[in-house]
Amino acid sequence: MPKVNARQFIYWVLHKKYPQGYMSGRTVDHKTKIINGIPIDEHIPTEAMKKLMNNKLIETRSSCEGDSEDSPTFLIIRIPGKSEKEIKKFVKNLNKNKGVISNYDIGNSGNIRIGITGNIWYDKDPKEFEKWWNELPKKN
Repeated sequence: MPKVNARQFIYWVLHKKYPQGYMSGRTVDHKTKIINGIPIDEHIPTEAMKKLMNNKLIETRSSCEGDSEDSPTFLIIRIPGKSEKEIKKFVKNLNKNKGVISNYDIGNSGNIRIGITGNIWYDKDPKEFEKWWNELPKKN
């Protein structure tokens, strides 16, 4: 897998292929709010993100509320101390959840990253978007 930014990685996770040409990391400047000292897109539910950020087993690395099928909502995490075999099992279990699509690769910093997404973004369906995020901390 070539080195790709978060948006390209999530595109690959969702569509199982790389995008045609380069995709910049941000295409839309969403309004943000501060959670645990980090800017998070405004429509991502605060409590869901706090639960994810405060989970000691994972490192939250990147998130976006999304804006299209090419750029859906996502969360990128790391699980420090876990082997690739353990990560693969974690991803397999995540993918058993309705509406969740995940995969992993080696990120640009050389660590395993896990991309979690679905074919959803805020403007497509605000209620489904909120439900997706609120259920995410309970999935494993």
